[in-house]
Amino acid sequence: MLESIGLTDKQRAILQRGADQARAAKEPAEQERILTATMGFFQKSLTAEQQAKLEKLRRDVRDSGPFLAAGLTEAQKAVIRKAQTQADQAPTAAARDAMMLGAFDQVEATLSEAQKQRLKASAPKVQPGSMIGLDEKQKAVMYDAQRRARSVRDAEGRKKIMRAAWEQVRKTFTPEQQRRNLGLLLDRVLQGSPLRGMPLTAEQFQTIQKAFDQAVKTTDRRQRGSIMAGAFDAVAQTLPKELQALYQARKQTHVERARRKAAPLQ
Repeated sequence: MLESIGLTDKQRAILQRGADQARAAKEPAEQERILTATMGFFQKSLTAEQQAKLEKLRRDVRDSGPFLAAGLTEAQKAVIRKAQTQADQAPTAAARDAMMLGAFDQVEATLSEAQKQRLKASAPKVQPGSMIGLDEKQKAVMYDAQRRARSVRDAEGRKKIMRAAWEQVRKTFTPEQQRRNLGLLLDRVLQGSPLRGMPLTAEQFQTIQKAFDQAVKTTDRRQRGSIMAGAFDAVAQTLPKELQALYQARKQTHVERARRKAAPLQ
C-alpha cells in the first residue's frame, strides 16, 4: 500500500530492516519499540510530496474501511464517515463495533459489479495447499491437475478437474494437515455467517468449534447447516445487545437471500 506514495530504495530498506529486526525480537515490548522507531525514521525520510500522498492514503483508508481496493464513491465513503463520527461518541465498545459493522454491511450491499471485481482481484492469492503444507507427492497431483485444466476451455470443466484432484489429495491428509484444513474451512464458514467481523471470546469461539466438529461428521448438507445455525444463534444470545441486533438483521438478510435463490425461475 505504501508503494503508492513512490518509495525510494532507501525508504524500502528502512522498512525492511525494521521488519526483520522486529521478527527477530523475542519480547512484544521490544518488537513494538523497534516498529515505532522504524516508523519514526521512515516519516523523517519522506518528502513533502510523499507526505501529502501519505495523508491522502490515510484518508482513503479511513473513509473506505475494508473496501479500499473497490474504489468507493463519495456517497459510499460518506456512509462510513458518518458511522465513524457516531462510533466516536458511542458509550461502549460493542456499540462502536455494531455501528461500524452495520455501515460496512450497508456499503457492501451497494457495491457495483466493477467494485466487487476490483475487491476480488486485490484479494491475496493464497492456495489452500500452501497453508496446509502439502508434501511433494500431493503437490505433484495438484500440479498435474493444473496442467490438464489449462488445456480445457470450459470453466466448469476446469473446476471439475481441480475439485477431483483436491479430493484425491484430501484423502491422503495426515492428521496435522486435516487439522489445518478444518481450520481453514471453519474460518470460511464464520466469514459467511451473520457473526462475521464480530469480536468473539474464547468461550464463544469454542461453542462454534464444537458445533463445527460435529457438523463435519455428517454428509447431509442441510443437517450441517442446521448444526452451525444453532451454534451461531447460541453465540448470538451471549453478545452485547447492540451486536445481537446486528446479528438478527444480518440473519434476516441471509434468509431473504436464500429464499430468492431457491425461488423457481419465472
